[in-house]
Amino acid sequence: MRNAFKAYDIRGVYNKDFNGNDVYKIGFFLPQLLGAETVLIGHDVRVSSPEILEFFAGGSPMPVPMCTLPVNAQPR
Repeated sequence: MRNAFKAYDIRGVYNKDFNGNDVYKIGFFLPQLLGAETVLIGHDVRVSSPEILEFFAGGSPMPVPMCTLPVNAQPR
């Protein structure tokens, strides 16, 4: 998981560089880290995206439909 963290994002191959448990933990702690009540998350067309979204949203962020990247997000 350590190799997946970059300067401005998290990148890697799902189930190689990070797994569902890692994604859940990020989703759980991200709102607190950002000082936000709600964090919206989107996904792209990759085959692994729906599964990653499911783990991430299980932590608490609110999923949104498939979207283009990058998406500018502002904490509420």
